Amino acid sequence: MVKKSGVGGFVLCCLLAVVIRDVHGTTLYPADKLSILEGAGFLVYLVPDRAVRDSMGGVIRCSLTLGDESYSLESDKVHTIGQDTTVQRFSADVCGIRVHNVRASLGTDWLLKDLDERLNEVNHTFTLTVIKQKQNPEINIAVSDTASSFTVTCPEDSSRRYCRILDEADNIYDGCSRSFDITWDQARYRCRLLYWGDMDETETVINVRVEKNKRAVTWSTEENEKHVVLNCHYNSRISPCRAVSVASQRQMMLLDGHLANRYSAYNTMVSEGICALEIQKPLIKDDRGLWRIYLELSGNDYTGCVFDLSDPGTEVGYTAQVKPQLIEVFHDPRSSSTTTTELECESPYPLSYCYLSGPQGGDFKPEKFDHLGTLGICRFKVSNITTGKWACGRNDNSGGEDRFTYYDVKVYDQPARAITPQITASTGDENRDLLCKTILDLPIEICRFISPTGEVHGLSENIVPAPDSRFKYHGKGLREGECGMQIMQLEREDFGRWKCSIKVQGRDYAINVDVIEEVMSTTTIVAICIAVTLVLGFVGGFFAYRRLNRRRVPYRNSVGSNGGLSLSSSINT
Repeated sequence: MVKKSGVGGFVLCCLLAVVIRDVHGTTLYPADKLSILEGAGFLVYLVPDRAVRDSMGGVIRCSLTLGDESYSLESDKVHTIGQDTTVQRFSADVCGIRVHNVRASLGTDWLLKDLDERLNEVNHTFTLTVIKQKQNPEINIAVSDTASSFTVTCPEDSSRRYCRILDEADNIYDGCSRSFDITWDQARYRCRLLYWGDMDETETVINVRVEKNKRAVTWSTEENEKHVVLNCHYNSRISPCRAVSVASQRQMMLLDGHLANRYSAYNTMVSEGICALEIQKPLIKDDRGLWRIYLELSGNDYTGCVFDLSDPGTEVGYTAQVKPQLIEVFHDPRSSSTTTTELECESPYPLSYCYLSGPQGGDFKPEKFDHLGTLGICRFKVSNITTGKWACGRNDNSGGEDRFTYYDVKVYDQPARAITPQITASTGDENRDLLCKTILDLPIEICRFISPTGEVHGLSENIVPAPDSRFKYHGKGLREGECGMQIMQLEREDFGRWKCSIKVQGRDYAINVDVIEEVMSTTTIVAICIAVTLVLGFVGGFFAYRRLNRRRVPYRNSVGSNGGLSLSSSINT
């Protein structure tokens, strides 16, 4: 949702979708009146009929007149208008212009003149309106004629605080989403939203129309010396479509005559069911890989085409996946609700079929494959999925072996687990961490640790421990799904089973963490070794001293007057 105060991005739309055609059959693409946001770009060109084009032999003499100035378009020269706006010819064989960074002062009439004498100087004028502030866009949605209902959903925005929906009879419904029965071919709904810091409501119009089935989608690519063009064709009129680069995650809206840097909505004709993206050559790194052109049908239902612009010989990482992808699921056995898990695999080509196999056998049918298959996407929704190995198999029209993507599914009956379920330590050890983390990063409402002696420690990142406390909070925070405690110095009473008691989604859970005492800690072993070394060194030194003194001080025996033995010595000098 773009608030009425937003300025970013650019909007280019045909205010009057009237295409000029003169006596020679030449038309002006996309229209004779354009409205564009300041700072954006656009393209306009003349499209002669086939007979005239053949008679010209592909040679053009073209110019642009703006006010009192005229600019030749017979070469690749880039013209600068003012300080920022640049104009260059559309191509060597088509009379037209590519304009970047339009300023507000250029909101006036522009004249394209084809100077070829055989066309008698055909002149085409179009009016450009430059707006300084993006207006609230209308949302156009196409609904399949097979649908019986449609859900109106107001644009999501983190700053919105209230929504109400008005139907065509001005009936008001509180809330940001509401389902309506389809009893019409087209309908107009209005979403009115209130945001923080804005006193007035912001209104977005949602136009809904029922169209015939769009399942027939064809695609093609064109390439010349200067551009690569990705074409996606539908069998009826379309709403605005999107081009998405899978590698760079860049996304662009394709509307008649859009242009942005190296990309343009070349030959996009909403009225004729054509979505096309032109990419300027040479292709850069962000251009390589997969591109998808999407057309949203309704809600989360869309269809389109997939294109692979990888370098020749480059392996695209969607054809097969040997290493299983870890899928973690939380399902409380105490709950009667159904847990739905979405699995999706992708390929760089349109799919002929796909299926999902589980550890207990059986194939699951894909969701909306008639729409997503042409995009190379295979999607499944599994109710109460089981632990084990799962595989998504698919293939294209060429046949051969199926390609597989594998999943390692782990279903937990508690929403969290201990990062280290068992910790081995000794009395006196410092900074031992006990940490519980939720599955899927679910936020924790309440966190506390219960010691083996039953002492309760209520913890959060906002609690400041007392100066003499041996415990403090550890982890990224409860909102990030982490509840942890750091014991700054272990005592004997800390050994045993701790319980990480948490509340998640309104229910209480307990995760066990065992702190086990080592028989002899490394610190103790080192201290004993040092002590033994010192004792052995002292004893060895004492006996060495005795042996040394025996060599230097000879003893002799003599008989005393009392008949006993006496020791005497004489020191040699």
